[in-house]
Amino acid sequence: MTTSGTDACVREIIELAGRLHARTHAHYEAKVAETGLTMPQARALMLLSAGEAMSMRALSDLLGANPSNVTITVDRLQGRGLVERDEVVADRRVRAVRLSQEGAQLKRRLEAGLLAGNPTATRLSTTEQETLRDLLRRLVDER
Repeated sequence: MTTSGTDACVREIIELAGRLHARTHAHYEAKVAETGLTMPQARALMLLSAGEAMSMRALSDLLGANPSNVTITVDRLQGRGLVERDEVVADRRVRAVRLSQEGAQLKRRLEAGLLAGNPTATRLSTTEQETLRDLLRRLVDER
């Protein structure tokens, strides 16, 4: 393939990836809206588990957000009964957060909704989905 052909192909890949991202994001936003959560609340909910507590700092790092903003998000989730806060026994200054039973149920419903009718999967066979997944893994692998 010539350089100009390669450039045209890369441009098209970038454009298609952007369009796929937009579709997937719109689907995600619609499913999140059905739960009554905000996008930051949904992102936090999806990172937490009922069985394991996560420090607020770790959650902030995973979200790439300012700890004070994450505190507000967690406050709102706690107000809805979706998360619980615990003191870390080894360091009482540290607060950890985990999903409540109700939060775990909502997370499962959200995950199911995100999979149902997801535009990244509905037009591809299982084999095509696996091929796409493998190619995307190669592209995002930072090693």
